Amino acid sequence: MGVGQMALLDASSDMLNVAREKLAAELDANKVSSIVQNSLPEIPFGDGTFDGVLLNAVLPHLPRGDGNFSGAVETLKEARRVLQPDGVISITESLDSSLTNAWCLNISPEIANKFCPILPSVEEWNKIFYEAGLKCLVRTNLLGFGLFSDEDYFDDTNIFKQEWLNSSVYYEPATKEEIERMRQKLFSSHED
Repeated sequence: MGVGQMALLDASSDMLNVAREKLAAELDANKVSSIVQNSLPEIPFGDGTFDGVLLNAVLPHLPRGDGNFSGAVETLKEARRVLQPDGVISITESLDSSLTNAWCLNISPEIANKFCPILPSVEEWNKIFYEAGLKCLVRTNLLGFGLFSDEDYFDDTNIFKQEWLNSSVYYEPATKEEIERMRQKLFSSHED
């Protein structure tokens, strides 16, 4: 079983360009129906358009109101709207408690300590799902961050890819000095 067709949506033109490169074969095979630059919570597709919606590392970074996760709730309501009746929403996110073994925490604790507070707790996720009218059917906890390979972070000259720095909210609170210290630690550990 595979994907019949998919649509790509991101607020970042840089990340959409990366997706175009990585999905070149799927684009050539007409498996990508559209590529749309758009900010959530609005999902600019009609009701019941999709069998599934994947939200990858986006929900905690959406606008909040009064300490809640209103942007995440509204996005999930939109995702539910664009799903067919038996559709599935798949969400990949980190919990602040799961970042303790992450490479990013070990390489740059000062950036991680700024980032972790924006991540919802398990209790907050339950509230988000409830407010969006959804029920979480399955939760999986992946240990570590072995999902990315070096080419996801580095370009041929061993410098952080600018598209990643431009679009990753992980680096938004970081100072240039903190990013530089992270680079130095990463490159020294990468050469070992």
